[in-house]
Amino acid sequence: MFEHIKNKFPFPKEKWKKFISSFERIEVPAKTLLLNEGDVSNNAFYLEKGIVRAWYNNDGKDVTFQFFLENTMFSSLESFKKGLPSMVSFETVESCILYKIKKPDVEAFLEEVYENPEMRTFFMDALFERIFDYMKHFFHS
Repeated sequence: MFEHIKNKFPFPKEKWKKFISSFERIEVPAKTLLLNEGDVSNNAFYLEKGIVRAWYNNDGKDVTFQFFLENTMFSSLESFKKGLPSMVSFETVESCILYKIKKPDVEAFLEEVYENPEMRTFFMDALFERIFDYMKHFFHS
C-alpha cells in the first residue's frame, strides 16, 4: 500500500510507519456516500479496492465528473486544505476497501516531515495531483 507515494517522497521508514498507522481501514458497500456536497471534508481516502465516483448537483441533476480507481488517493482538496464546503460528493460505485485519514493526522505528519510550508503544500498537491487537476479544469474553465 502507498508504494507510488513512497517512491515520490522518500521519507524515513519510521515516519512512513507512523503516517500509515494513522489510516483507518474501512470496508463499505456500494452506494455509500463518503462526503456530501456542501459539507467540509475532514478526511482523505486511499482506495485499495473498488471504484468511487465524484459528482455534484446541477439544478437537481446528478452530474458525475470523475471516477477513482484502485491505488488512488482522493479528497475534496480545497475543502480538505482550507475548510471550505465541498463542491462535490463522493460515493462508492461498488463495494470498496478504503483507508481513511483525518485532517489533523495529515497535518501532524506534514509538520513533522516538512518544516517548510512550501514543501508541505507541494506534498499535498502531489499526493492529490489527479483530483486537483480535474477539479481545477472542471470548475475553473
